[in-house]
Amino acid sequence: MTTKKEEQLDLSLIEKHIEIAKANPLKSGTKSKGYRKPTASPSLDKFLSKLSKGAIKTNTEYWDSLTIKNDFEYFQRWVFAICSVHTTWESNVKGYNILMSDLSWTISKDRLTEIIKTSGLGMFHRRIKGLWQLAEGFRNDPKEFYKSDLETWEEARNRLVGRIYGLGYAKTTFAITLSFPTQAKLVCLDVHILRFMGYDRDGTPSGKFYLDMEQVWLKICRKHNVNPAVVREIYWDRVQNKRSPRYWSYCLEQ
Repeated sequence: MTTKKEEQLDLSLIEKHIEIAKANPLKSGTKSKGYRKPTASPSLDKFLSKLSKGAIKTNTEYWDSLTIKNDFEYFQRWVFAICSVHTTWESNVKGYNILMSDLSWTISKDRLTEIIKTSGLGMFHRRIKGLWQLAEGFRNDPKEFYKSDLETWEEARNRLVGRIYGLGYAKTTFAITLSFPTQAKLVCLDVHILRFMGYDRDGTPSGKFYLDMEQVWLKICRKHNVNPAVVREIYWDRVQNKRSPRYWSYCLEQ
């Protein structure tokens, strides 16, 4: 059991980051210009140095318990990732729960259109096209979405980037790491994580820059012997001023 003392950590880095992010928001959906080689992230290094072993252990065990057990659970994680594009976590969870409560949309595009337009998720064309591709893909060959024995996690993810309309590196990674949280050696670099790592350009990074930034994150996590995806979730929860991910991840437990 984690004691209160073990759970305490220095939140000054996160608080400073949140203020900077609010003052200088990234404009989602635009590409950054030029290429700049990512450098080491002292903020991440310091954050991990301050993070308690109890918090790491508790979160690692929790996320490991959410590892998928079958194709349907894998399908659900991809649906959640599609719902997460350009929206709040509240709308993400709400839209996901609506979609999971009536699976008739998986065999009727008209029904899918009705559900998305009443879900409050927005971006109708993008989500409808992506979700329909996902449903068809899992009907035809769900194994296509899995990492093969001959692939690394990075190779499998890169193969799947763009397979579902509207999902780039970050959200494709999100689907995979939600499914294999303690196995996949990847990290979803969303706006908050990019800022935390010192990315200060206007717009999201290019594919190459994303991959290089990911390697920086993975290297520092290896140094501290922590799981890269789990650390990402811990940090995201701290940004939301939460100690547990269950305020949103409860919907993945069902």
